[in-house]
Amino acid sequence: MNEASRCGPSSAPTTSACYGSAAQATAEAAKQSTCCGTPKARDTHPYGPAQYLVGEVQTPAGSVPRLSTQLTRADRLGAWRMRWGFGRDDYRVRPALYAIGDPDATSPVLVTANYKLTLDALRGSLGGTDAWVLVVDTHGINVWCYIEDVVSLELDESLCNGCGLCIDVCPRGAFAMNGKRVALVDRGACLECGACALNCVTGAITVDPGVGCAQAIIKGWLTGSEPSCGCG
Repeated sequence: MNEASRCGPSSAPTTSACYGSAAQATAEAAKQSTCCGTPKARDTHPYGPAQYLVGEVQTPAGSVPRLSTQLTRADRLGAWRMRWGFGRDDYRVRPALYAIGDPDATSPVLVTANYKLTLDALRGSLGGTDAWVLVVDTHGINVWCYIEDVVSLELDESLCNGCGLCIDVCPRGAFAMNGKRVALVDRGACLECGACALNCVTGAITVDPGVGCAQAIIKGWLTGSEPSCGCG
């Protein structure tokens, strides 16, 4: 047998050896991975100051940072910048467990993405609530979830000048031309991203960006009632 491809006991009585390129490659791969797969690379993203934190909650496992439920001028400015695409890929929150209010072992746990605009919509709707918020690493990508017929989108057709910009920027096809003016043809499809209202020069469109859907789901779940964003 060719010594270069022989597998079996080595000359040492307490060790074994397996020779050959295939076996060596397998052994090397095993060194680079674990039973749960390749280890995750260390998070090196520069998150910057967390001005949305207000103290800590002490737990048996250690301190947990507390999120403010009050959105500041800086938060609103950041949202405006994201709507216009400035620094979109860097608008992130550090993935971690956070607290809202003074939660305990019986408080609900909410899970959200680490895109700050999403977290702002969540925490801004939780005033007076005690809960845990688990922010998972989605690499700053937004995660939208919505319920039909609870969105805050409204169109006043009498103010529409027929420019069609809302049709161009809407990612869900909520608008369509109806003669010389735009019509709202699928209100339930709205994700409340706010792009249509930002581009409507006549003010015919109003929407509360990123709030209605998240608030409807969370409030309904916490209170045991039907989802309602409270916008009408």
